[in-house]
Amino acid sequence: MKKPSLMGNKRKNSYRSKTQIKSFENVFCLNAFYVFSKDNPFRIFVYRVISHKYFDNFMLFVLCFSSLLLVFDTYLDSDSPSDSEIIFMKLSLVANAILCFIFVMEVLLKGISYGFILDKRSYMRNAWNILDMFLSLCYIVDIFTPDDSESQMIQGFKVMKIFRPLKFVSINRNIKTVAQSLLKSAYAIANVFFLMLTIW
Repeated sequence: MKKPSLMGNKRKNSYRSKTQIKSFENVFCLNAFYVFSKDNPFRIFVYRVISHKYFDNFMLFVLCFSSLLLVFDTYLDSDSPSDSEIIFMKLSLVANAILCFIFVMEVLLKGISYGFILDKRSYMRNAWNILDMFLSLCYIVDIFTPDDSESQMIQGFKVMKIFRPLKFVSINRNIKTVAQSLLKSAYAIANVFFLMLTIW
């Protein structure tokens, strides 16, 4: 009776190891943040979550809502707001705090899954992820600093919030492919443009 159970355990362990190797085949970081190894159940769970198609769809929905909120915030009269505008500004502040938490958690979860920066193909080794990280930092500064701050650096970070919709590029693979193609062809387009100016 013991032998079949031992064989069953070996099969389960071998299947689990094969699944784990397959799930981390494009990840070179062995210990994310020096804590989460590839055997860590939490890291395996996080990797499966961010690799799921519903995760990208959820982040796209959150980003769409964040962009719409940015549009409404832009046209609010902060000098002499009405009662309804005051209520909306309070709701907007809470919503932005929740959105900021979601974007920061996205960075942390991807850092745990892929590794943060030291290893090949880590989170910060990708240019789009660096942009994503920078926009998340601008989001944090925009929420947790006063609007009337005299610091030019803080005001600069607050202005950068208008580039928040650029996160669409880092989330949506189709848009990312188009953007990469445009960037690669930018040099050739510039040469054609200068050639046309010379001829003209």
